[in-house]
Amino acid sequence: TFLGDPSARTDFEETRTELYLDHRFNDNLSLRSLLRYTTGSEVGPIIGISGSSEDDRNFPVDRLEDNLSAESFIIQNDLIAEFNTGAVEHELLFGFEYAYQFRETDFRRISGGTVDIFNPTTDFTFDESSPFVFEEESTSFGIYLQDQIAILDNLQLVIGGRFDTLDEETEFNGDTSETSADAFSPRIGIVY
Repeated sequence: TFLGDPSARTDFEETRTELYLDHRFNDNLSLRSLLRYTTGSEVGPIIGISGSSEDDRNFPVDRLEDNLSAESFIIQNDLIAEFNTGAVEHELLFGFEYAYQFRETDFRRISGGTVDIFNPTTDFTFDESSPFVFEEESTSFGIYLQDQIAILDNLQLVIGGRFDTLDEETEFNGDTSETSADAFSPRIGIVY
């Protein structure tokens, strides 16, 4: 809920760089590559209603002060082969994807009394609060294979699979936790 406080300004900044390559080796084989690097930041307070009201008029107000920075790097490569087995056309896709992401934020949530939503004012008095520190770093890798088979002119069978792995480390006020996971996702479908 926006309460109209002109001092509650949050600034966002993002810089994104991308490189896309689409190369055809011949009529049947091509490579698509995408490389993306992004950085971002968010600085400033957010003032808003933070709970329910007993009289549906006066609501509690909090101020969330946030200083966030983020960085990500992603690379994706797809190798596409088109060929026939007899009268059946195939489009075979093989690819991999790697991603690295990092996010760090220092924030504090501060109580500020209540606001009358039918007669709001912006002269809140906020308590003092200690900051919370949160960091998250993750890497993921995926590899996939798919065959799109033209059974008829207007009917195609899609069959494939993807294997993904993820490693993530999270730190909240000095407490660290680590997560690792991997999964296989089969894919089968019909396109008409």
